[in-house]
Amino acid sequence: PGAGEMRDGMEYLQSSEILKSNDSAQKGIEEMQILADYVDAFDITQYLSFDLSLARGLDYYTGLIYEAVTAASAPPENATELKAKSKDDDASAYVGVGSIAAGGRYDNLVGMFSNGKSIPCVGVSFGVERLFSIIKNRANLNNISANHTDVFVMAFGGGEGWNGFLKERMEITNKLWKAGINAEYLYKSKANIRKQFDAAEKAGAKLAVILGKEEYPQGQLRIKVLGQGEENEGELVTKDELLAAVQAKLSSDIDDISRIIKGL
Repeated sequence: PGAGEMRDGMEYLQSSEILKSNDSAQKGIEEMQILADYVDAFDITQYLSFDLSLARGLDYYTGLIYEAVTAASAPPENATELKAKSKDDDASAYVGVGSIAAGGRYDNLVGMFSNGKSIPCVGVSFGVERLFSIIKNRANLNNISANHTDVFVMAFGGGEGWNGFLKERMEITNKLWKAGINAEYLYKSKANIRKQFDAAEKAGAKLAVILGKEEYPQGQLRIKVLGQGEENEGELVTKDELLAAVQAKLSSDIDDISRIIKGL
């Protein structure tokens, strides 16, 4: 296949007799399987196309490569008409801008400039001019707000068999996003507790949603109001109760601020 569903592409690669005998290919397929799991966790499969024909112009990539496009980056259906009516040199109204972001994995690039050090990297670059061209066409800047984090999703655990609940943190974060709640998590697979709280404090999060090693497999999570000291253990809720409980606590926080302002 050229482009299509990620799982379909994986099956195609796994069925190749040539690739089965290639260690590098097998390692790449294993990495793609991990990626597919994370894509499922974020429930974004419908937005992705697995394209075996995709190529980047630089030769330092060592793994996955990707490009981001949007419907707004393609030429409009009435491009010819818009071009005929245009009276200036700005062609953004009728010319597609192509991909708006691109990147990939490059494990050896740092070593080329730093005495052979092995530092795995992954990166992405954004086409700022292309993005501004799209924004200009939409001309709707009223709904843009400052970036902030209300909820930080954490995982507590350790010992034998502990995997850090990375995929599970992704799923909960995505659930909060879909409910319109600004949420974040630490991207490390096994982040220690202190670093997670430090990241939450730096992000200015009001609440922590905690996935405990013993509690989460039983369908329970803990919601903790941040900034109230270690004695505040938080409230234990089920997965079904999570959204309502988080929204209630965030709403209560806004009400408290309003009362303080009115009292000034």
